[in-house]
Amino acid sequence: MTGRQSYTPAPPVTEPPPRPSSGAAVTIPTPTRPAAGAAARPAQRGPARRGRPFGVAVLLVGTVLLVVSLFVGWYVVSETSTDTVGTNTFTVNESETLYLFNAQTLSFSCQGSSSCFASGTTSGTYSQGSLTGAATLYDVVSGLILCAVLLGGIATFMCFRGGRRSLGWAKVLVVVALALVVFSPTILALGQPSALSSQGTHPGGSSAATSFFGSCSGSECGPSVAPGVPISGSWGPSIGWYLSLAAFVPLLVGLFMIPGPRRFASGPLTPEMFE
Repeated sequence: MTGRQSYTPAPPVTEPPPRPSSGAAVTIPTPTRPAAGAAARPAQRGPARRGRPFGVAVLLVGTVLLVVSLFVGWYVVSETSTDTVGTNTFTVNESETLYLFNAQTLSFSCQGSSSCFASGTTSGTYSQGSLTGAATLYDVVSGLILCAVLLGGIATFMCFRGGRRSLGWAKVLVVVALALVVFSPTILALGQPSALSSQGTHPGGSSAATSFFGSCSGSECGPSVAPGVPISGSWGPSIGWYLSLAAFVPLLVGLFMIPGPRRFASGPLTPEMFE
C-alpha cells in the first residue's frame, strides 16, 4: 500500500449537435418518383378489354345476316287459280319471288289434267315478270343493303383492331349501318305498293299493288299472277326482308359493346392505355 489511488480516465464528453437557429432554412428530402418506363396503367381497363371480343362477335353476326339477305328472296307473290283448255279444267300454282340486284324466280306447277304444262322454276330479271314496276325501288334497296354490309364489315375489323381512334370510328360506322338497315326494309314496305300500282291500270281487288302484306280469295283477288281464274292468293316479304330487320339487333348490341373512352390514372401516357 503506497497510499496512492489508481487513476481511472474519465469518458470523453460529446457535445450535442448545434440546433438550427430560427432563421436557418430546414431541408426536407423529396420523395423519388417512378421512372417514365414505370408509368401508371389505366385505372379501368379489365372489363373493356373483356367486352371487346364479344362486341366483335356480335357485330360479325349482324354483318353476316346482311350478307345472307343479299342472296335470298325479299318478296314473294303466290297464287292458285283454275284454267281450262278445251274441256279440261286444271289447277295452276304459281309464285314469283323478287331478289335484290335485279333477279327473280318464277315457280309453276299444274295439277288435274294431262294438258298441264311442265312444272318447274325459271330465273330471270324484273323485266321478265309481272312486278316490273318495283325494279327501280329494288335497285335502291340493293345499294343501301350493300353499303350497310361494307360499313358493318369495316366496323367489325376496326373494333377487332382496337385503339381509341379505331373504336371511335367503329361506333360511327355502326350507327350509319343501323340507319341503313332500318331505312331499307321500311322504304320497300312503304314504296312498293305505289310502285306496282303505277305500273299500269289494274282491275279492282286486293293484290301486291294495294298492300305490302295481304291475301285474297276468289273474286276478291286483283291482278292475277297465274293464268286463269284466281282461287286464292297471298303476298308479302320473304326471308331476305326479315333477315335485314333481324340484323338490326346484333348491330345495336355490338354498338354498346364497343369500349368507349376510359379514364386513366395520373402519369405519362403509355401505349397500353390505347389498347
